[in-house]
Amino acid sequence: MTSGPGRAAAALSLLGTPFLLLVSTSADVYLRNQVEFDLQVTLLLPYLLAGGAGTLLGAGLWALASRPALRAPLWAFYLAGPLFLAWALARHTAFWFVAEPPGLAALALGWLAGAIALGRRSDPRLAAPLFAALAVAWIAADGWGFAQRRIRFEPPPALAAGAPAADAPSVHHLLFDEFDSALFARTLTPEVERALGGFTWYRAATSTSGKTHDSVPAVFAGRVVRSGEDHAWAALNTEQSFVYGLRQAGYATHGYLPRLWKFEQRLFDRARYHSPVAGARHDRLFLRTWLLAYAPEALWGFLPAATAMERAELRAGRHLPATAPLASLAALDAAAEDEPRRAPRGQYVFAHLLIPHTPYVLRRDCTVPEGTVLEHAGDGDPVEHSRCATARVVAWAELLERLGRFESSLIVVHADHGSHLDWSSGEPVWIPPLQRKGAPLNVTLLVKPPGATRDQPFAVSDAPASLLDVAPTILRAAGTRPGPDLAGRPLAPPD
Repeated sequence: MTSGPGRAAAALSLLGTPFLLLVSTSADVYLRNQVEFDLQVTLLLPYLLAGGAGTLLGAGLWALASRPALRAPLWAFYLAGPLFLAWALARHTAFWFVAEPPGLAALALGWLAGAIALGRRSDPRLAAPLFAALAVAWIAADGWGFAQRRIRFEPPPALAAGAPAADAPSVHHLLFDEFDSALFARTLTPEVERALGGFTWYRAATSTSGKTHDSVPAVFAGRVVRSGEDHAWAALNTEQSFVYGLRQAGYATHGYLPRLWKFEQRLFDRARYHSPVAGARHDRLFLRTWLLAYAPEALWGFLPAATAMERAELRAGRHLPATAPLASLAALDAAAEDEPRRAPRGQYVFAHLLIPHTPYVLRRDCTVPEGTVLEHAGDGDPVEHSRCATARVVAWAELLERLGRFESSLIVVHADHGSHLDWSSGEPVWIPPLQRKGAPLNVTLLVKPPGATRDQPFAVSDAPASLLDVAPTILRAAGTRPGPDLAGRPLAPPD
C-alpha cells in the first residue's frame, strides 16, 4: 500500500465497511438475543471471518485504485459502510421510506453515482486517514458497548452444605412456565389421572404475580418479593431461599435452568443450563435472525419464515427463537439421564421449563410438526402444546417408579403464573401484550407427598393454596422447620 503511518491508516480505513456491514450488525443481533441463543458468542465467528474477507477485498480495490480509471470501486467500498449505517438508523424513523423499494433504488443509484463521480475527481486513497479515523471510532464504540451489554456467567463458589442427608426424601421440583390451571384441566383424561396416582391437584392455587421475575423469586423465598434485580438475586441466591435450608440439611442440589436466571446457581451443587437442540440449528437460526434484522423489509418475503410474529418481535428489538421449548425438553431429558446416577435420597432436583410458554409449537408427544410456521405469537394450539407438559410430568413419575424412588420422594409441579389466554368464549384466545389489562394468577400446582404411591387415586383439592406454600411444603418434607418469615403453609393431601 504505502509506508510508515500511511500504511497503518490505509489498513485501518479498509476495516470500516466490513465492520459496519458484518461485525457490528451480527454483534447487535447477538446482544439482543444472547439469552435465547444460550450465550453462544462463537456464533459471531463466521461474521468476523467474513469481515476479514471483506477487508481483503478492500485491499484488492486499493491496489486497483492506482489506476485513475479504477478508482470508483474503492470509493464505493468506502462509502458503503457509512451509507448502510445511515440507512439502518433512518429506516425506523420518519425517513422510513428509505426501506421501501423506491427508496432503496434511489439510495443504490445515488451510491453508485457518487462513487463514479468521486472516482473521476479524486484518488480515494487520499481519504484513507478520514475513513481510518471513522473505523477506529466505530470499532471502539461498538467494542465498549459489547463489553457492557454482554452477559457473562461466572458462578461463585457453592455454599458449604451440611452433613449428607442420606435418609431424607428426595425432592423433585418441576416448574412449567405459563401453565395455568385452565390449561392443565383440559389435558386431564382418565388415563392421565391414573398415571398421576398419588398426586393432589390444588385447583384453586394462585401465583403472587403475573411476571416470572417476580413470581419465581417469591416461590424460593416463600414470601412476596419486591420487584427489582437485587431483590430477585437475594431470594434466589442467599439464605432467603429455601434451597439454602436444604443445603444446610445436607441435601445435594441440582438445577436445570434457562438462561433467564443468571442468579440461580450459587445454591446448586451442579447447575446445567438449557442447551441448544443442535449447534448447527442455532447457526442457521442466528443467520436468519441477522438477515431479518438488517435486510431491507422489501426483501423479507424472500427470506425463510419471515412471519408477522418475527417482524413484530424484530421491530420491538428482539427475536425469540422457536427452539426455546425444544431446548427445555432437552434439559429435562438431561435431568432424566442424570437421575439414575444420583443417590435415591437426600437430593433436590429443580427444572425450570419454558413450556407450555409460547410459541405453541409442540404436539402432545412433544414433537414439532414438520414445516410449522407461526404468523403470530399466540398462534398454534395451546391445549395440545400443554398436553406435552402434562405428558412430561407423567414421564417423570414413571421414571421414579422404575427406579423405585416414587414412593419415598416429594414431587412438586407448578407454574410461575398463568397463561395470557382469554377463555370467555370457551376456547383459548391469546391476548397480545398491549391488550392485557391484568396478569393471570391461576396456576397449576401438583404435589405428591413422600409415602404416597401411584396406586392411590389422583386427588383434587379446592382448598386455598398459593405458590407461597411450595417452600414450607418442601422444607417440612425435608425435616427442616420452616422459618417464621414464610408467608405460606405446608400443603397436606385431602382426607
